[in-house]
Amino acid sequence: MKITVRISLFENRQNNSFDAILSDAHSLNKEFRAFFHYNISRLGEDITEEELMSGGGTCVHATDWYNKRMEEKGYYTKEISIVMNKTMRHEFLIASNQKGYCLLDQTAYECWEMG
Repeated sequence: MKITVRISLFENRQNNSFDAILSDAHSLNKEFRAFFHYNISRLGEDITEEELMSGGGTCVHATDWYNKRMEEKGYYTKEISIVMNKTMRHEFLIASNQKGYCLLDQTAYECWEMG
């Protein structure tokens, strides 16, 4: 299995508590679940946010959506791409601050507190 990591190192200005990242992950996931549906026909397409909301998208589109918002909130982010086989891969986001990290994966999320 091959794993690719893209890292965004933004300054963690204000959201440096575990409660903050947990709350932000929960809120964003709730917002995303309200409109997202998986649409394999969009695989490899570069789509707008409006197109994602109206016509669905893939795990790559979901990761981009989460990444943009978590960066705007000041979190560190990593887009993780896992190669499943020669023709299939999966992508999700890890967002973190000084106190914890969250995995955001399409309509699911989970957070862990450090230390």
